[in-house]
Amino acid sequence: MTRRERKENRLARRLDWATSREQKAAAGFKKAHDLASMIPFGQPILVGHHSEGRARRDQGRIESGMRAGVESQQPPSQQGGWITAPARYPHLQ
Repeated sequence: MTRRERKENRLARRLDWATSREQKAAAGFKKAHDLASMIPFGQPILVGHHSEGRARRDQGRIESGMRAGVESQQPPSQQGGWITAPARYPHLQ
């Protein structure tokens, strides 16, 4: 395998990784949005009500979905140079 082939393979793997991270972020945001859309905006958690437990669980799931989306979204944007670095050095081909 030549140096150029290794570089092309590395670039393809990194682009696949970035695409999968973006899909994972979108899935996390969609999950959080779907849960949040079932709760009216501004609806407080009714302490002592039979729905309190479910409301708190939903709140935790919404938060974890948003966190997962944000965490999955950060690496591709912060490390964009790392992902496409092999393509920026044509003199190494």
